[in-house]
Amino acid sequence: MSFFGELERLANHLIVSGFIMSDTGYSFGGSNGTRLKEFYEWNEQLTASRFLRGINIIGGVNTEVPVEYFMNLLESLKNISDF
Repeated sequence: MSFFGELERLANHLIVSGFIMSDTGYSFGGSNGTRLKEFYEWNEQLTASRFLRGINIIGGVNTEVPVEYFMNLLESLKNISDF
């Protein structure tokens, strides 16, 4: 599993959790869960595709990940953990 695969998995779990909360009538949790779509924005910043199309290849990935990207991602994850 690659770094990008993990980002995709994490995004899907958090967003689906928000939808489940909305569907069961917990609107506060649902609205906060769907705002976590920023995971898709992180993907788009690096790969120009929110859904990571064409980034994973056999044996790795087809782009280098800049250090600034990791720093921004780490800061955003800290904000989510404070949530």
